[in-house]
Amino acid sequence: MNVWINPLRPPTTTDPEDQLELADAVGNPVPDPPFILDTENSTPPLEPGGRYFVGIENPGPNAVTIAYVVDFDVTPLTEGVPYNGTLGTNTFGGKARMFSYDVSMNNPTALSFDLFNLTGNANLTARFEAFPEDPFVYDYRSSNLGTNAETITVLPDSTPVPLTPGRWYIEVTLDDAPPVDYTLLVTEYTNDFSGIITLTNATPYSNTNNGVMPIEDYYRFTVTDPVARLQFEIFGASLDMTLLARKGLPLPDFANYDYLSANPGTNDEYILVLPDSSPVTATAGEWFLTAINLSGQAGNYQIVATQWPVSGQPIDLSPPQIMMGGFCFSWNSLAGAKYVIQGKVALGDPDWVDLIPPGTITATDVVTSYCVPLPSPYHFFRVVEGVAVDSSSAAQFRAPRISVGPGGVSLTWQAPPIFSFDVQYSDVLPPVWTTAPGGPITSTDGTFTFNDPPPLLPVRYYRLVLLP
Repeated sequence: MNVWINPLRPPTTTDPEDQLELADAVGNPVPDPPFILDTENSTPPLEPGGRYFVGIENPGPNAVTIAYVVDFDVTPLTEGVPYNGTLGTNTFGGKARMFSYDVSMNNPTALSFDLFNLTGNANLTARFEAFPEDPFVYDYRSSNLGTNAETITVLPDSTPVPLTPGRWYIEVTLDDAPPVDYTLLVTEYTNDFSGIITLTNATPYSNTNNGVMPIEDYYRFTVTDPVARLQFEIFGASLDMTLLARKGLPLPDFANYDYLSANPGTNDEYILVLPDSSPVTATAGEWFLTAINLSGQAGNYQIVATQWPVSGQPIDLSPPQIMMGGFCFSWNSLAGAKYVIQGKVALGDPDWVDLIPPGTITATDVVTSYCVPLPSPYHFFRVVEGVAVDSSSAAQFRAPRISVGPGGVSLTWQAPPIFSFDVQYSDVLPPVWTTAPGGPITSTDGTFTFNDPPPLLPVRYYRLVLLP
């Protein structure tokens, strides 16, 4: 049996436009894989929305019973079941691969499309009900750089299309040299997200955390196009707060976040996301923030999320001048952006030092100026984006829980996972501190543990030392 395809009219086997796609002179089943009509590698090429005529020829003298199937390249996905594929090969899809997912009637509270385990750069788009005939027509898109994961989150009040039961179309497109491996996963959430506070662009929100469970406050910020810069901040805090940010669900915690700010003490927390940031770039979609109080004390703070259509990069300094007893310079700025003046005594010094004062400078116009008072111990200066950190502000964390058992004394405490600790002990008062072996103590999820094995002494005192 022979199979012919003609993009203009029914094939006759002699028409110049006829293409012999499958041929088997001995009548055996068509070999696997079957013929693939795609936009990249087939003749004729696949034209989305086009019409194709298929002719099946029996070149032999005997009657033959056949079955012929056309499969369209739209693969249905199952919730919670990862799909592993490869883009840029001669298999289904070529440089693009289409999927569908039917949202259940169980009224999920959120829907997430996640593309990960990438070996190259690929993008992710989603569209409700209407089959996308153009890769640039979509309801939602995620296009991070390189092998960074892509995520699309849809909530009941998301725009332009809210979370709605029905069929969603998802497309994975190649943006790199083939082949690119990937994993695609659809997740429906039934969590109660009603306690999440929605932030308004550039509008501070004041909150109080009592220092007891829950120690986390959750926030949502919907980013819309055009966006080239995102800035998340905690400021004016009366206690030590930690700020986590994540695009998409699940809600960020110490085990799962995209960005973290854990400055010591009551210093401001600051996260800046730009078009070239990693692991997630500044793109439209649902972003979630977690403000965590690890001090065990009650206190107040303010949180704000801001987006801009421009990045504000690069920072260009004007030629400096000596005037009014100061070393003065100006730079291009964005109103609401944060800047810090840093200095060095010698250019070869390993670290730049935040100048406090002035501390953090919040721009109010397109040009910002500052004069370093003279004389100054510093001889070299630069302007960076961020917030000034006063190292004299002590870091706080929740007091450790102590338990005693047959295995010895166990200490468990919570702190940002970028911290590391030594545990010290003393068997007398006034204390004579000794550093316990096994340090430094680190954590990947914010929970730190230390075990002091037997034999147990009648009395032993412990303390935690935060390492630089």
